[in-house]
Amino acid sequence: MTNQQKLTYREQLKAKMAADSRQLETLVTRREQLRRECLEAKNRAEGLARSAETYPSKQGEADAEQQRFERLNADLEHVQTQIDDLQRNIDSDKAALAAFCVEVTAAEIVDQQNDILTDEQKANDWKRLIAEQQTIIDAAQGLEDTAAPLKKQRGQLQAEAATGIDHGKKLAALETEITKAEQADIAANQVRIDLAGKATETKAALEDMLASLNRSIVVKRHNQVLLQDSLLDQWALEALGKYQAAAKQVADSLHTMAAIDSVIATLGIRHRSGVLPEAQSAQQIVLPGIGDLPKNPAGLFLRTMTGITDEASREALLNRLKAQGIEV
Repeated sequence: MTNQQKLTYREQLKAKMAADSRQLETLVTRREQLRRECLEAKNRAEGLARSAETYPSKQGEADAEQQRFERLNADLEHVQTQIDDLQRNIDSDKAALAAFCVEVTAAEIVDQQNDILTDEQKANDWKRLIAEQQTIIDAAQGLEDTAAPLKKQRGQLQAEAATGIDHGKKLAALETEITKAEQADIAANQVRIDLAGKATETKAALEDMLASLNRSIVVKRHNQVLLQDSLLDQWALEALGKYQAAAKQVADSLHTMAAIDSVIATLGIRHRSGVLPEAQSAQQIVLPGIGDLPKNPAGLFLRTMTGITDEASREALLNRLKAQGIEV
């Protein structure tokens, strides 16, 4: 399974969990409603049963209420089974998400970007081809009619002939020209019609190809975002690891320097090493408890002043000296 497939699967898993959680909420609401109805039916059935001991005519009503209670109880058990099954599915999906791991590289994202750019260029080329086919189709809308002005001229001559002017020779010659023009128009228009028919078929096929390509681009862009998000998440975790290590080192170093100053002061020669600022210039150090670092109620891993040590750090320093045979 590729990283893109893994990330797509993760998104599908999240969507499934969200849908299951919504369904679980509905089922829990239904369960509580059935519990109330069951309790009411049970109490009513028991009350009617007691009444039937004194008034036998109540027995039928008591039996009917008992049956209603049993039906409600069966519904309750069925809903509870659905809840249990759904909760197991949700827990399983949560475990799968917790164990989900994918290592994305920058090169993989660049390859995906280039793939998208290639597809987008292809889509632009196909749009241009579609426009060319449309031009051919549009051209067929205006068919050739070179015979039209000749026919108009014929009509004029016929009108004059009706008034007594002899245009017999002219009309005969004009009729020949009209016939030739009509035949030429039919041939030229048929070529246009044939081209337009082929262009229509080509345009339809190109549009289908373009629609499919655009759908593919949408998917690839979504996958690209998933890859980018995953890479940035990896970088965030790397930065977190570095911060946690640095925070521990800062805390250890500050306490160690303060412990050294404390031990120096006991020697009686001077009261500090000079590495840390004087007490009156002490600085507050605050480090947030991010990740799995221990933290106080305020969410801080470390909150101290320079020059303040703890007993553990002082003891560690003395043990370090003793390990080298030095008694202080």
